[in-house]
Amino acid sequence: MEGDPARGPLAGRLAVAELHEKLLGAYRAGDIDSIVEKAHREIQTAVRDYVAQTGTLVNLHTEEELREHLQDFYAQYSVLGIEVVTRQFEDWYFFHELRWTVEARKGPAAGRVFSYHTAEFAEVTVAGLLTAHIGHGTDQIEVG
Repeated sequence: MEGDPARGPLAGRLAVAELHEKLLGAYRAGDIDSIVEKAHREIQTAVRDYVAQTGTLVNLHTEEELREHLQDFYAQYSVLGIEVVTRQFEDWYFFHELRWTVEARKGPAAGRVFSYHTAEFAEVTVAGLLTAHIGHGTDQIEVG
């Protein structure tokens, strides 16, 4: 990602860091439109499936599939918090480990609070769009 040349040699890395902060804010708020807006129309995604609780990866290949997955996730959970454990930025990618705290909205776990960690890598285009989002996560543990 190019960033503002006036910001010097770290402009691209700073632009990716700003994108990362916007995405974290959108994930915390459940702002699906803002998340999908930052995805390339043919984004390739492979992340742990917390919706169906299969323990496997869910593979998504378009922004429409990403939107549907996020709608299912936010129908299942309210995000109570996302803490950054670690993160790394370059001008073309970010990596992060996050600690999620969520409350189940429906099903047998409704009202229960869970925590889990994810470790994910995302590629970012010069235009600031995610083209790939790959990662996995731990099992959820009940907290509180």
